[in-house]
Amino acid sequence: MDPSSRALLLAAGSQNVDTAWNLRYAQFAGSPNNAFNYRTIHNWGASFDLAFKPDGTKLYVVGAGSATVLNDSVYSYSLSTAWDITTATYDYEYFIVGNQASNAQSLYFKTDGTAMYVGDRANSTIHQYTLTTAWDVTTASYSSASFQIGGTSLSGLYFKSDGTSFFTVDAGTDRIRRHDMSTAWDVSTASLDSYLSFGTYEAAPTGLFFKDDGTRFYVVGTSGDGIDEWSLSTAWDLSTATYDSFILLNSLDVAPQGISFNSAGTIIYFMAYGANTTRNANIYALDLSTAWDSSTATYSAPTTGSTAVLYASVPVSVSYSADGTKVYEFYGATDTLYEYPLSTAWELSSKGTLTTSFTITQDSSPNSHFFKPDGTAFYVAGSGSDRIYKYTLSTAWDLSTASYSHYGAVGGNGATNPNDAHVTDNGTKLYVVNWSDNKIYQYSLSTAWDVNTLSFTQAVSIPTEIVSRGSIFFNPNGTRYFLTDRSNASGTPNGVISQFDLSTPWDISTASFSYAYTPQGGCQGISYASFSYDGTRILVVDSGGTQEIFAYTIG
Repeated sequence: MDPSSRALLLAAGSQNVDTAWNLRYAQFAGSPNNAFNYRTIHNWGASFDLAFKPDGTKLYVVGAGSATVLNDSVYSYSLSTAWDITTATYDYEYFIVGNQASNAQSLYFKTDGTAMYVGDRANSTIHQYTLTTAWDVTTASYSSASFQIGGTSLSGLYFKSDGTSFFTVDAGTDRIRRHDMSTAWDVSTASLDSYLSFGTYEAAPTGLFFKDDGTRFYVVGTSGDGIDEWSLSTAWDLSTATYDSFILLNSLDVAPQGISFNSAGTIIYFMAYGANTTRNANIYALDLSTAWDSSTATYSAPTTGSTAVLYASVPVSVSYSADGTKVYEFYGATDTLYEYPLSTAWELSSKGTLTTSFTITQDSSPNSHFFKPDGTAFYVAGSGSDRIYKYTLSTAWDLSTASYSHYGAVGGNGATNPNDAHVTDNGTKLYVVNWSDNKIYQYSLSTAWDVNTLSFTQAVSIPTEIVSRGSIFFNPNGTRYFLTDRSNASGTPNGVISQFDLSTPWDISTASFSYAYTPQGGCQGISYASFSYDGTRILVVDSGGTQEIFAYTIG
């Protein structure tokens, strides 16, 4: 992540920041059943452990990062409903631990939230941090306290509730170790007490958790892709451990990383860092019918989240009504625009049955649609005759009242394969993304909103950051536009929405690349994106693996 992005995230976490129309603040709006995709909140790299505030209202994730994002950091999320990960939202708060930990893979918080501990797998060292404000990672600072456990690949960490002992798992030796501290919660005073080898059961441990009374512990790992459970006849004493049970997790995902429980022991949480492309990088929650007994765990399979069941094939474009109570889907297979009600505004999962539809008969190959902000007209880009068509609605947002009005011909100016079109909020300018020559065409409309009054202004080549151009959308003041890119130059497989800033409003020749957002939540091949008129929501068409519609919020 570039320095300006970091500054924006920190600012948003500490004060009221206008995030509308800024993809840096985009996040997936899904609400999967018992699955929360942390990458949808912050697009970072590999993540390995999680921790909760004791009341279940905060979630923290630690990750090793990647070249394009913040490396080795702890991120903070808030849960509007305690322990319900589907209600988690990113706080725009994080703390970089990379100065101490080059491969952060384990995380633990002191019970009062005033200290944080991060395990570095690279050198099997635990680093200690102080938080001046409890549970606020932005107030963290390194305590200059650390402890090397003696293993080779530290991969899990858990503290006894009174802070006098901590336990670690080591993927290099397949052991759980107990370390006692002469000063509670100060890892620099630790010494090895005992250890237990468990390689027979799990040869690649990735996480550790104890029952709060110290009579059970749980190890998650990747060699078995599951959770192993042990009982201790004497609390916290590893020499009294006996093996209990194992639950397999690979039906959900592979390579589980990190493990946690709710305070009652009735929910297990684990991270998935596996190869399941539709649910990769999720945090999963499993319900236990008997508290602390992992063998009683059950799971409700996740859905994609805030997605819609498609009417036919995959839509080529999608949009909201201004108030978010309707969604419109345009299908090239039927040349038809469909209208659906949303019982909960902006929530695609609340989509009702088809209300009405309108079929485009004026062009043999219509490609996309765009609504006038007041809902009294919509426009269709057609490559069959290289035209932009206008349709009017006598009742705003009601397709049953739609009728054809007129067209504006763009082919004579070189736009011989228009893929998408956007009309400015005041109706005086038209922009067309053209497939055949990889350019954006700009037109003036002498009569606002009437494309039959268009005149050519200029054509600008698609920016080099874009490889497979798709749709275009402008913010209301013309200082920023957005282009979808199904396979971008950096090789992101799911494609991106790229953000460009214009030094002169509405003049596309003054555009410069600003930011690229990779839609998450399972999206595998973005082909179209539209924004709400206030710039706080995005709808994305995935014409790749899922062939679904995804919803995202900004801010």
